[in-house]
Amino acid sequence: SSLLIAIMIPSFIVVMLWISFAAYRNAVLSEHRQHLFRLRQSWFKYAENGKVDFSSNLYQDVRATINAHIRFAEQISISHFIYMSALYKKHQDEFDLLAKQRDYFRRKQATETQIQDAEQLLKQVARRSAYYIVRKNIVIYSLLRIFEMLRPSSQEGYEKKKQETGTIIPAVVRQQFC
Repeated sequence: SSLLIAIMIPSFIVVMLWISFAAYRNAVLSEHRQHLFRLRQSWFKYAENGKVDFSSNLYQDVRATINAHIRFAEQISISHFIYMSALYKKHQDEFDLLAKQRDYFRRKQATETQIQDAEQLLKQVARRSAYYIVRKNIVIYSLLRIFEMLRPSSQEGYEKKKQETGTIIPAVVRQQFC
């Protein structure tokens, strides 16, 4: 009887942690996608207000990029990010050439202001996706939180920063990705 209890209690704890972790990841994924939907909606409103043509390459490229971030959010991980970074470094010349070709076609149809606005939006999408990767991996996110809390300079101002920003997101992450 005591052996059964000794096995059941840790098993129950492991199952509850697993369920909690799954719920956490689903909540983070949902929040991330909602943020990307808002960014996509802002791009639609940008075009709706006549600032860029719906049929332009620029509009289509930006919308497709945001849609890809939404569609593949669940599958992206730190290992994917590292792999893609290594792939980019290995084939940087080819990626740069493709970017130059895409940029050439964009510039033929779009104004400098439109391109700058699109690039600003895409930076927000990329930052948000990087932030999501960190938040999705609760171990890394927790380590960043601990690191920030242990920094001597953050001890005095931690509560003040929390009240000012209204969040518990570490400043290290907030500055880089939000």
